[in-house]
Amino acid sequence: MPISKIKTSSITADAASINLNIDANTLFLDVANNRVGVNTTSPSEFLHVSSSTETSVRIGTTVASG
Repeated sequence: MPISKIKTSSITADAASINLNIDANTLFLDVANNRVGVNTTSPSEFLHVSSSTETSVRIGTTVASG
């Protein structure tokens, strides 16, 4: 019998939809539409970052001090 659904406290995967939901909507993969949602389960773009308090994206590196 194939596995049709995986659910733990932090990861949910449903083989019927092939979507992957990690840590209660922190990261959502919408495989059918090739979209990734951060803090949303309905991403409307390739990468959709949502916040209820503010919108911010940080991309960068950490410089080590010595």
